[in-house]
Formats: sequence, C-alpha cells, structure tokens
Amino acid sequence: GEFATVTSYHRDALNNRLRSSRSVLAGLAGLFAGSDAVERTDLRRYVSEVSVRDDLPGILGLGYIEPVARQDLDAFLGEAAGLGLPNLEIHPDTGADTLFIVKYIEPSGDNPDVIGLDLNFEEKRRATLIAARDSGTLRLTPRIRLVQDDIGVPGFLLLMPLYAPDVPTNTVAQRRDAFRGWVYMPFVSEDFVSGLTSLEHHEFEFRLFEGGETTLENMIYDSAEDGFDWRGARFAETERIQVFGRVWTMEWASTPAYEEAQTDYFSLFILISGLVLTSIIGSLLWIVSRREQVITRQVVEKTRALKTREEENRAIIENAVIGILTIERDHRVLFCNEAGLEILGKSAGDVLGRKIQSVMPELEELPQENEILNVPVEGGARILGMGKRQWKTAEGSERMTFILRDVTEQERVHDQVAATERRWNLALRNADFT
Repeated sequence: GEFATVTSYHRDALNNRLRSSRSVLAGLAGLFAGSDAVERTDLRRYVSEVSVRDDLPGILGLGYIEPVARQDLDAFLGEAAGLGLPNLEIHPDTGADTLFIVKYIEPSGDNPDVIGLDLNFEEKRRATLIAARDSGTLRLTPRIRLVQDDIGVPGFLLLMPLYAPDVPTNTVAQRRDAFRGWVYMPFVSEDFVSGLTSLEHHEFEFRLFEGGETTLENMIYDSAEDGFDWRGARFAETERIQVFGRVWTMEWASTPAYEEAQTDYFSLFILISGLVLTSIIGSLLWIVSRREQVITRQVVEKTRALKTREEENRAIIENAVIGILTIERDHRVLFCNEAGLEILGKSAGDVLGRKIQSVMPELEELPQENEILNVPVEGGARILGMGKRQWKTAEGSERMTFILRDVTEQERVHDQVAATERRWNLALRNADFT
C-alpha cells in the first residue's frame, strides 16, 4: 500500500546510513593496512578529510583498539610514546591477561576519557570484540552506556577487525594468528537514527528496538512525543533487519495528519460501487413479480441512491491530495482530478481526451500492476511517483487508474545520501596505501 511505500524510503535511508558507516571504517582499515605504524596525526587527518561527524549524525569519532598481552604492556607504552602518546594511562585495571586498549580516537578533545581505556572492563564490549576478531566481520555491540560524558548516554560501538596482509584468514585459528586490532566508531543511538527523512513526524512516527521484541526495555529510539497513540494508528508497518550481527526491529505508525490526507479511496470506490450494483440486481429480481407502481418506485429509489453514492465518490476523488487519472484501453485520459492537474502542471483541456504519453512525454513505459514507477519530468527538475491499478466497468470495458505523487523531495534526500557515500568511497580509495 501507499503507507508501505512511504516507510520504505525511511528504511532505505537507515540502511544507507549503516552502509556509509561501514565505508568509513573500511577506509580507516585501509589506512592501517597500508602502514606499519599509523600515528595519531594520520588518524586525525583521515577524520578531517571524510567529515565523518558532519555527514553521519551521532558519530563521536573514529578510533583504533590494540590487543596487548600483559607481559608486553611496558613495550606497548614505550611504542605509544614514540607515536605521540607519551603519557598514556591504561584504565581501569581489569586484571585481564590480554588487554584491549583504545590506542587512538579522534577527535581526541571530545573523547578525553577514552584513550587508554581497556575494553575488558565491560562484558558486552569484550564479547563483541572477540566475536569480530574470530568471525572476520563487522560487529555491533549491544546497546551500552558510552563513556564520552558523565551521563553515559546510550549508544553502540561498531567494530571492524584488522589482520596482517598476505596471510590466510580462512579459519578462526588463522584469523587469531593474523590479528592486529580493531578500527571502530562509537555513536549515540538516538542521534544516529533520528531525522532520517523529512517524512518523520509529518506522515509517520518511528520506533526502533534492539532484538525481535518491541518492548520498552528493548527500545533504542522513539520519535513520537508523549501521548502518541501507537495502537490507535490506522496504518502501521513492522520490519526486522540484520545490523552487523544483531537484529533491530523497525516500527512505523501513521500520524493523524497522514490519516486525514490519506487518499487511498480508489479501492473504497470499487468496493462501494460493487456493493451498490449487487444491491440493485438483487432488488430487481425481488420486485419483478410486483405491481408496476412498486417496481417504478423501487427503481427510482435505487437510482437516486446510486447517483448519491457516485457523487460522494466523485467528491472524494476530486478533493484528494494526490493525483488520480483514469484512462481507456487506448491510453486516452477519461478523468483527472484537480490534484492530478496541479501535479502535472496542466489544465483539463490539455489532459482530457489525450493519450497519457502526450500528457507525460517523459513516460517511456507504463508501470506494472501495483508497481511504483518514478518518472523524471521538467528536465529532471521534479520526479513523479506513479502507480497503476487495472479494472473493468460493468460493461466489461477495460480501464486503468493511475495514482500520481510528487516524490521530488524524497528522491533528493536519497541522492544526497548517495553523494555522501561516493565521497566516502573516494576517501577509501585514497586511503588504500601500498
């Protein structure tokens, strides 16, 4: 339905943001793969070039975590001093045989308590680090309390393992032998998933849960203000997605503004027309044996009721806020409501009686049944979303009804996200030193 299409843009925006995060970490991994000794200034330069905090809301920085055996700790501190970290303090004392130490993070000024942190101090972090190392894949921690401030805001760590080049990593044992460390990014969950599209708050509210259960304890984000009636919404969608080794559940509910403007009246029109016709036929069969006066009165009453319903349906369609066009089998336009004329930027004389291809020259082919087809118009200045429903009249004549919607703003947001990902991919290629 239309609401599923609206929410799909929002889901795609979240997936694009997650893919962009992966691309940024892959670029940083390339920086470490191309150098035997990455210094603090190298990481600072990379963070500046990719503008990560401008393009990825909620990201607190990029960092590097190094595993250090306790007996090698003094040597590690000496090496760190030579790389620009002369006063590195390891904290807290976890007593672990192998320490997982945050060696670098930039911007360092916004993360003063993170450098030198041994991530063994908390089991969720420790378990995810090991899972990433042993699997060779990106892993996301469960929701944790970040250490970047005194409050401990909820967030996540996204971790990518690094291995020595030109050595086999096909088994867990091989990956452990070749392992060098992790690049990672911490992010604030609420900032990361808010404001994905301009449709949030206007056409729907959005909730995100960790895991498969939509409980308050699992909630990561809720866009709605207090008092919003999630159960009372007329339209709702729920979807589970895989996010770097974890499951997130996305939930959308329509807002009162969307429900008031909801224009999916075409199905209602067909339903009402079918019910009316069925009622007329049944009535005619019943009154055939009655007197002529009774027959005449019944026909008049039923005809008046049918006309009233038709006028009601026409009023609904004429006042809809999306475009509705009906065409014949030869593609000539029989009907176009006021919203459709406004979206097309044409008068009724320019549309009615003409073939749809002359009304919309940019339309190279008609959409398939229940397909949403985006059509650039006005030289690409605007993009129209177009859906099609086929049906037949009572006489058997074929008709097609098209639903038009101006989706220029949604596509602009998609293009901005794609452009951002291309810049990050460029940063990845530039960071791939040999």
